[in-house]
Amino acid sequence: SGIATSLKAAEILADVIGKETVNTEEKLFEYQARVFKEFGALHCYVEIIKNWLLRQKDETVDWFFSSGIVNNKDMRSMAVGKKMRLTLKDCLIKGWIGLDYPKVLAGMLKMLSKANEAYAKAYAIPQVYDKKKVDAWRKKADGVFKYL
Repeated sequence: SGIATSLKAAEILADVIGKETVNTEEKLFEYQARVFKEFGALHCYVEIIKNWLLRQKDETVDWFFSSGIVNNKDMRSMAVGKKMRLTLKDCLIKGWIGLDYPKVLAGMLKMLSKANEAYAKAYAIPQVYDKKKVDAWRKKADGVFKYL
C-alpha cells in the first residue's frame, strides 16, 4: 500500500540521514539507491502494468480475469510485492487461451516485456553517487516511460 511504502521510505531516509545536519545530493543519493533496490524498481514494473490496464476496454479487462489469463496467483504475487512469474506451463496455457484474442495477447506480452525492462533499468541504479553515472541511469530508467 502507499502507506506501507511511505513508512518504509521514511525508515530508509531516517537511517541514511541519521543525526547529520548537512545533507548533500551525494549523501541523499544513498536513500534513492536503497529505495530503488528495495521496492522502487518493483513500483516501476507495476506502473507499466497499471497504465496499460487503464488503457484497455472494460470488456478486455473482464476477459483477462474470466478467461484465466490473469488469475489469483498472478494477483497475489503482485499484491505482496513480487513480479509475475510465469512458468513454461503458465505461458502455454495463457497462450492457448489468448488465441481467441491475439491482438490483446500480443499487447499484453509487449507490456510485460516493457514492465520487465522498467524493473531492470530501475534496479540497475548505481550504488555509489557519480553524477555522470546517475544522470545516465536516470535517462535510461525514465526512457521506458516515455511512450506510455
